[in-house]
Amino acid sequence: MSKSKRCNCQPFFSTVLIATVLGSASFLMTEMAAKAEVPFKSIGGGAPTGRGGASRGDTTCSDNPAEFARRFIPLTPANAGDGVTLAERPTLFAYIPPSSASKVFFNLRDEQGQVHYQTILPLAKGGGIMRFELPASTPPLTIGKRYQWGVALLCTGKLRPDSPFISSWIQRVAPSSNDAGKTRLRERDTPATNAIWYDRLTALANIRQQKQQDSKSFAEWQKFLSTAGFAEIASEPLH
Repeated sequence: MSKSKRCNCQPFFSTVLIATVLGSASFLMTEMAAKAEVPFKSIGGGAPTGRGGASRGDTTCSDNPAEFARRFIPLTPANAGDGVTLAERPTLFAYIPPSSASKVFFNLRDEQGQVHYQTILPLAKGGGIMRFELPASTPPLTIGKRYQWGVALLCTGKLRPDSPFISSWIQRVAPSSNDAGKTRLRERDTPATNAIWYDRLTALANIRQQKQQDSKSFAEWQKFLSTAGFAEIASEPLH
């Protein structure tokens, strides 16, 4: 991942856009989400349901916009209420299909629409699973507070109101006695043993990148994504 930089661009998650897009029933739920049987216990509670939203808009980065929109997805549980973390500054992931875009815009807001962090990053050619890390300079997430995060592609090199984007939710929760050691990955762990979605996903991603030639680590990564409904992209590059 290239080093991120803060941007002074107009946030694409404006209040109007949230009301228009997130308040409508026009989200494109992927086939993967529909078929998913996510073995995670919900501990967030009360958060919006659904994996997230995708919108193609009028600006496209692909010759096949409908297929692109179907595959452009946030890596979150099928129920967004299960998208929780113990981390002060969690890492977020999205799958971005091959496109003509060379940059991507990341945005994190609280439920009141206040920007918590935003940045523009270079986009790897050929697409893949991209990770978005909150830098140490970013204020920590507040325990018990929900945040909406989203990714938009800069198809024309600039952020536009009709840029293709996806969004989902994350909530930081306080650790309990049952959470002890859950952020530490053990070989005997299975996806069902850890309900802390974002932390588990990050731990597996770190191991995969550190042990790129290790077939066992890659198999664990694939197993985790497949059981969460992401079998179609489980073998895609991780950036």
